[in-house]
Amino acid sequence: MYCRLTGGGSGQGPGDSKGGVLQVSMGLFDAFATRKALKRLEELEDRCERLERDVKSVRLEWENSYDKLRILMGRVAKRAEMMHEKAESEGKLYPEAEDTPQDTTIVPSPVWARLTPAQKRVQMQILARRKPNGGA
Repeated sequence: MYCRLTGGGSGQGPGDSKGGVLQVSMGLFDAFATRKALKRLEELEDRCERLERDVKSVRLEWENSYDKLRILMGRVAKRAEMMHEKAESEGKLYPEAEDTPQDTTIVPSPVWARLTPAQKRVQMQILARRKPNGGA
Protein backbone atom coordinates (compact mmCIF):
# COMPACT_ATOMS: atom_id res chain seq x y z
CA MET A 1 0.00 0.00 0.00
CA TYR A 2 1.24 3.43 -0.85
CA CYS A 3 0.48 6.72 0.81
CA ARG A 4 1.17 10.20 -0.56
CA LEU A 5 2.58 12.63 1.94
CA THR A 6 2.44 16.34 1.28
CA GLY A 7 4.05 19.19 3.14
CA GLY A 8 5.69 19.25 6.51
CA GLY A 9 8.86 17.54 5.32
CA SER A 10 12.42 18.60 5.91
CA GLY A 11 13.13 19.00 2.21
CA GLN A 12 14.90 15.68 1.97
CA GLY A 13 13.59 12.32 0.90
CA PRO A 14 10.16 11.18 -0.05
CA GLY A 15 8.36 13.32 2.58
CA ASP A 16 9.69 16.66 1.42
CA SER A 17 7.53 19.69 0.69
CA LYS A 18 7.22 18.75 -2.98
CA GLY A 19 5.24 15.66 -1.98
CA GLY A 20 6.77 12.28 -2.40
CA VAL A 21 5.52 8.73 -2.13
CA LEU A 22 6.10 6.75 1.06
CA GLN A 23 5.63 3.04 1.09
CA VAL A 24 3.67 1.87 4.15
CA SER A 25 3.76 -1.74 5.05
CA MET A 26 0.39 -3.02 6.20
CA GLY A 27 0.29 -6.61 7.29
CA LEU A 28 -2.54 -9.07 6.98
CA PHE A 29 -3.33 -8.76 10.67
CA ASP A 30 -3.75 -4.98 10.42
CA ALA A 31 -6.17 -5.30 7.50
CA PHE A 32 -8.18 -7.95 9.33
CA ALA A 33 -8.30 -5.84 12.48
CA THR A 34 -9.48 -2.84 10.48
CA ARG A 35 -12.24 -4.82 8.77
CA LYS A 36 -13.26 -6.31 12.10
CA ALA A 37 -13.38 -2.86 13.71
CA LEU A 38 -15.48 -1.49 10.84
CA LYS A 39 -17.86 -4.42 11.11
CA ARG A 40 -18.20 -3.92 14.87
CA LEU A 41 -18.82 -0.21 14.30
CA GLU A 42 -21.58 -0.96 11.78
CA GLU A 43 -23.17 -3.46 14.18
CA LEU A 44 -23.01 -0.89 16.95
CA GLU A 45 -24.68 1.72 14.75
CA ASP A 46 -27.41 -0.79 13.83
CA ARG A 47 -27.99 -1.62 17.48
CA CYS A 48 -28.14 2.06 18.39
CA GLU A 49 -30.68 2.77 15.64
CA ARG A 50 -32.76 -0.24 16.69
CA LEU A 51 -32.71 0.91 20.32
CA GLU A 52 -33.73 4.43 19.31
CA ARG A 53 -36.68 3.01 17.35
CA ASP A 54 -37.65 0.81 20.30
CA VAL A 55 -37.49 3.71 22.74
CA LYS A 56 -39.59 5.84 20.41
CA SER A 57 -42.21 3.08 20.06
CA VAL A 58 -42.32 2.53 23.84
CA ARG A 59 -42.70 6.27 24.37
CA LEU A 60 -45.61 6.40 21.89
CA GLU A 61 -47.21 3.35 23.47
CA TRP A 62 -46.92 4.94 26.93
CA GLU A 63 -48.46 8.20 25.71
CA ASN A 64 -51.38 6.30 24.16
CA SER A 65 -51.88 4.25 27.34
CA TYR A 66 -51.71 7.38 29.47
CA ASP A 67 -54.31 9.12 27.31
CA LYS A 68 -56.65 6.11 27.53
CA LEU A 69 -56.19 5.92 31.31
CA ARG A 70 -56.84 9.64 31.68
CA ILE A 71 -60.06 9.36 29.64
CA LEU A 72 -61.24 6.34 31.64
CA MET A 73 -60.47 8.02 34.97
CA GLY A 74 -62.39 11.09 33.82
CA ARG A 75 -65.39 8.90 33.02
CA VAL A 76 -65.19 7.17 36.40
CA ALA A 77 -64.92 10.50 38.23
CA LYS A 78 -67.87 11.91 36.29
CA ARG A 79 -69.96 8.82 37.02
CA ALA A 80 -69.06 8.97 40.73
CA GLU A 81 -69.98 12.64 40.86
CA MET A 82 -73.35 11.94 39.20
CA MET A 83 -74.06 9.10 41.65
CA HIS A 84 -73.10 11.34 44.58
CA GLU A 85 -75.38 14.14 43.39
CA LYS A 86 -78.23 11.69 42.82
CA ALA A 87 -77.84 10.16 46.28
CA GLU A 88 -77.60 13.60 47.85
CA SER A 89 -80.73 14.85 46.07
CA GLU A 90 -82.68 11.74 47.12
CA GLY A 91 -81.50 12.06 50.72
CA LYS A 92 -79.76 8.70 50.65
CA LEU A 93 -76.30 10.05 51.16
CA TYR A 94 -76.62 10.66 54.88
CA PRO A 95 -79.86 9.00 55.97
CA GLU A 96 -81.19 10.05 59.33
CA ALA A 97 -81.26 7.10 61.67
CA GLU A 98 -84.40 6.92 63.77
CA ASP A 99 -82.90 4.54 66.27
CA THR A 100 -80.10 6.91 67.29
CA PRO A 101 -80.24 7.27 71.04
CA GLN A 102 -80.45 10.79 72.25
CA ASP A 103 -78.13 11.38 75.14
CA THR A 104 -78.45 14.66 76.93
CA THR A 105 -75.04 14.27 78.56
CA ILE A 106 -73.24 14.97 75.30
CA VAL A 107 -72.10 18.53 75.02
CA PRO A 108 -72.42 19.80 71.45
CA SER A 109 -69.02 20.45 69.96
CA PRO A 110 -67.76 21.45 66.53
CA VAL A 111 -66.47 17.91 66.02
CA TRP A 112 -69.82 16.36 66.98
CA ALA A 113 -71.62 18.63 64.52
CA ARG A 114 -69.48 17.36 61.65
CA LEU A 115 -70.25 13.69 62.27
CA THR A 116 -72.75 11.89 60.08
CA PRO A 117 -75.71 10.22 61.78
CA ALA A 118 -74.07 6.81 61.41
CA GLN A 119 -70.87 8.13 63.00
CA LYS A 120 -72.87 9.72 65.79
CA ARG A 121 -74.59 6.40 66.45
CA VAL A 122 -71.24 4.59 66.70
CA GLN A 123 -69.85 7.31 68.93
CA MET A 124 -72.87 6.99 71.21
CA GLN A 125 -72.28 3.24 71.49
CA ILE A 126 -68.64 3.85 72.39
CA LEU A 127 -69.60 6.40 75.03
CA ALA A 128 -72.22 4.02 76.47
CA ARG A 129 -69.56 1.31 76.92
CA ARG A 130 -67.24 3.75 78.65
CA LYS A 131 -69.80 4.76 81.29
CA PRO A 132 -69.39 3.32 84.78
CA ASN A 133 -71.36 0.13 85.44
CA GLY A 134 -71.22 -0.88 81.78
CA GLY A 135 -73.50 1.86 80.54
CA ALA A 136 -76.35 1.05 82.86
